[in-house]
Amino acid sequence: MSWILGQDARDSNSFIKRIKPKPEELVALSEFIRDEFDKNHHIKPAHIIEPGIDPALFGEKPAQRNIDILAAGSLIPLKALRIVC
Repeated sequence: MSWILGQDARDSNSFIKRIKPKPEELVALSEFIRDEFDKNHHIKPAHIIEPGIDPALFGEKPAQRNIDILAAGSLIPLKALRIVC
């Protein structure tokens, strides 16, 4: 298995031609990454595993929030960031 993260999906990734992966050998980080990889390399990853937290595992939000800023590196469109408040 090979994970496709961030810039791995770009058309400038020359390793794809060298390793010639099959769709069932690829795991994409998001639907956006899967679609970009397919568009750029004509191989559609068979698996998607999105990182995240299931909000159903937690109770109600606290009345007062004590976090003012949360940094997440560079917020480029390739990362397909979803902000949930």
